[in-house]
Amino acid sequence: MRIGIIIKETGRSLSRYIYVNLLLMVQFIICLFLLITMLTFYIEIGDNESLTQIEKFDTEKWYTVRVDFDMSMSNVTEIAREGDGFVRARDFYREITRNELFRQISFRAGQGVYLDVALLDGRFGKGQYDDLLNSDGASSKEACYAELEDNGKAFTGAYLRSAQMNLAAFELLSPKIAEGEGFTGENTTLVSEESPMPVLLGHSYQGVFQVGDTFRLLLPVMATAEAFYNAKVVGFLEEDSWMPAYGGGVAEEILFLDDYILCPVGMDIQYVPEGQEERAKIVSGQYTDSLFYSCISLYPGVSYSQAIIRAHELSEQYDVYDLLFTSTSFGMELLKNETETTIAMITVLTGAMVCFTIFCLVSASLNKIQKNLRTYAVYLVNGSGLYPIIMPFLLEMFLLLLPCMGINFLLLRKKMYLSQNYMPFGAVIFMAVLIFCAMAVFITVKLKGMETEELMRRKE
Repeated sequence: MRIGIIIKETGRSLSRYIYVNLLLMVQFIICLFLLITMLTFYIEIGDNESLTQIEKFDTEKWYTVRVDFDMSMSNVTEIAREGDGFVRARDFYREITRNELFRQISFRAGQGVYLDVALLDGRFGKGQYDDLLNSDGASSKEACYAELEDNGKAFTGAYLRSAQMNLAAFELLSPKIAEGEGFTGENTTLVSEESPMPVLLGHSYQGVFQVGDTFRLLLPVMATAEAFYNAKVVGFLEEDSWMPAYGGGVAEEILFLDDYILCPVGMDIQYVPEGQEERAKIVSGQYTDSLFYSCISLYPGVSYSQAIIRAHELSEQYDVYDLLFTSTSFGMELLKNETETTIAMITVLTGAMVCFTIFCLVSASLNKIQKNLRTYAVYLVNGSGLYPIIMPFLLEMFLLLLPCMGINFLLLRKKMYLSQNYMPFGAVIFMAVLIFCAMAVFITVKLKGMETEELMRRKE
């Protein structure tokens, strides 16, 4: 009997106050969306790093950062082909690697390099370097060879194992040098087109090549088909030298470099190449690719949000691609393009919206109580008690909050998918439950002190 009364009273109230209910529903949706946005902007709710944080090494946390390639790869090369595009991209990279808020490193091992087969046959002997081929994932050994052309000269290239890292990563990881020198600020600074790219060779190359040897090297990049460099051997790595495999820094995920050619990325190119294609090659291979495989570590006293905002400010300043911080929070993702003034205004707006929503909710509830006093008196006279009076209020409140939680779940879903962090939605549920409980207490206190005779004397 009571269940029937509750359902009947709930349906009557929903239909009678349909416009008020729709208005409250919209207010709940906006209010909770603004609240969760600002909360996840200012504080960390849950763990946004579960899928995207590079594991700790050097006793620090390193966060994955990528170039935001919502833009097409052709646009990356177009930046380099613009009049000052090369300088903008280079200076942007300098700022990212030399700023005062965070350190940036870049390393990867999935990209091989091509060397002339004639050079390798002359040094190792014909076909005596199969162990050096980057055959992982290749259907056959033959797939590691390709017909190439360099400045009009055709030759056969062998695809060899290679790893790349910028100077900051080399200094941090500190692979040991058996002969020669490692990457330095001097040898990774190219002052002219004749300046060679320094390369480090693994132990398997020692005794076959010598420090000071030069050769042509093709380092494929994402946006250009040909990226040839004059390479110079500056040193050899000690046997069993290793680096973290890309995507993790724990000891179980390491890459031994004995069979690898180690190339630098993010070099300081102080000259401006004359040809558009040459500029595109360097921007793509040295800067864009380097940022695509990078991570950052914050300096003491710096928050993750400060680092994200600073990186975006640099993107705007140099008018280049944006960086994608895949472990960022929901609020930071939405507001990273906004100025401090705009964020302050949104914060004030959120506070005002919360106050206005509370006012409207309380006012609507008091109005419903006042207009239903005679109905409540009838229920009480028939011995129903407060239960069938309070429950329709709560059921109606639940039905108003349900769409709010559903819509906020859909808005949060993309970021939750990237980071596997469901705590922001848990915060939305908590806020909805808090509203529900607060109204339950308010309605109960308001109705509990009313007597039947008093209710009967009042008119709807």
